[in-house]
Amino acid sequence: MEEIKIQNLTDEDIGRPVEYKRGKIKEKGILKSWNMVSLFIVFKCEDPEDFQNSEAMACHPFYVRFIKKNEYNESEEIDDDQD
Repeated sequence: MEEIKIQNLTDEDIGRPVEYKRGKIKEKGILKSWNMVSLFIVFKCEDPEDFQNSEAMACHPFYVRFIKKNEYNESEEIDDDQD
């Protein structure tokens, strides 16, 4: 996974789908904004087109990568036997 570089982000990146992955945690979301150290990702959103009105979580860019829109919409099966 290639880390997102905050200094390379532009306004066009707002609204792009991302994947957060750290250890066994893997979740898809939408990039809402950023500051000098964190990306703010919307993970739970009823309407992805309305992500700007949803709460975002701060995430370290090392654990976040951009994904294609069709990857964001794919459902994932959870394997409970991975413990």
